[in-house]
Amino acid sequence: MKTLLVTPYPPARDGLAAYALQLAGKMRADGEIVDVISPAPSGARYHANFLTLRGRVKLARIARRYDRVLVQYHPFFFFGSSSRVGYLTDILSLLLLFTLGRRVEVYVHEVDYASGSRRALAPLWRLVWHAPERVYTHTAQEHDDMLQAFRLSADRVRLIQHGESFIARASMTRARAREGLGIDAEAFVFLSIGFLQPHKGFDRAVRAFAELNAWPGAEIYVVGSVRVPSPEHSAYVDGLRRLVDRTPGAHLRESFVSDALFDRWILAADVVVLPYRAIWSSGVVERAALLGRSTIVTDVGGLPHQARADTVVVKDEGELIAALAKACAAPVPEFASAAMPTTPAAAAQWVTDRGRRMRLWDDGMSTADVADGLTTAGAPVIGRLAFPLEPNARGAKRRVLRAAGRLTRWQLMPVVAYVNRLREVMLTADVDQRSEPGSPDDS
Repeated sequence: MKTLLVTPYPPARDGLAAYALQLAGKMRADGEIVDVISPAPSGARYHANFLTLRGRVKLARIARRYDRVLVQYHPFFFFGSSSRVGYLTDILSLLLLFTLGRRVEVYVHEVDYASGSRRALAPLWRLVWHAPERVYTHTAQEHDDMLQAFRLSADRVRLIQHGESFIARASMTRARAREGLGIDAEAFVFLSIGFLQPHKGFDRAVRAFAELNAWPGAEIYVVGSVRVPSPEHSAYVDGLRRLVDRTPGAHLRESFVSDALFDRWILAADVVVLPYRAIWSSGVVERAALLGRSTIVTDVGGLPHQARADTVVVKDEGELIAALAKACAAPVPEFASAAMPTTPAAAAQWVTDRGRRMRLWDDGMSTADVADGLTTAGAPVIGRLAFPLEPNARGAKRRVLRAAGRLTRWQLMPVVAYVNRLREVMLTADVDQRSEPGSPDDS
């Protein structure tokens, strides 16, 4: 049987490409004949731009030659138009691929479940997801959402473990893994690894680690690189650097990590910390499980459903701090463990203080906020400047708004970065002043 795998593929620096490489390797090891077509030039046998008419025709034509077609589905690679007509064309092209290919099976990595209930296009979307012979999801929640959103029968959607085709790229002891990485052989090491971008929330891990007050022998490493350069990502990494510089025991290693080195980092760690702000499912969770390392993850997307016996799922900053403290046998800070007081006045203050901390948890980073813990002299939290999300519109209006946003964003980014940096410097100066001997807060 000849199988065509439709997917991003290395050397693309992409989690989906890494997933596809391991899936193809497993299938070939099982004796299958596997070819790959990718949306850009790569190590695959074929490539075609899935967003153009020419590329879609090529994809459909090649798919007809194979006995089975496996599609790694993520909307980023199949939807690129901002107009209503273009969006409809994208859907019809996807339906054509799922219909013309022989024995089409789809691995769903992200999908808009709400599209199954929108009045205008819901019937078309249901046709799209009824066309494949099989649909695979990585978590039970996604499985149930697919069934409900697109009215699929239970035998059409199958649950498959995210790491089912994963193989270890490194095999060594923890001590050996730390050799060459510059890690103390006796330290208790937390690790956050992956692409450096705001939704990964690695700043959360460092800020929570800072609450352990440099617990002896504990260290945290943030390892990775920027996947797609942008002003927002550059600003995020700049803030992450400053945060790490001010946090004793924290380290930032900026570089693209190969598969073998990725596994070596996991083997060198004691606990992998993944405090994502948004995610569907995580390959890092699966790699940590494959290599025998416990994880701490946030309660987002499908992560709770990926959790194993040694996984700690946290819902907020307090739970993350407590999880880190318990893992390395450090005292749990009062903020992370204190229950709400019973008296009305104390309870109101507790809610206020916790609310301020939770805004910092969601807001992003300010090293001054880390050092201060709450706010300057109890004043309200001064939020960081941020750009709005993409406009929720279609057609000409969306194109105009997106064009205006991109033009102004590049011009305003230096101003926004400067204002946020100025805010941080002012708060830091206030923290330093109040921490000097004899200051009012020392009494």
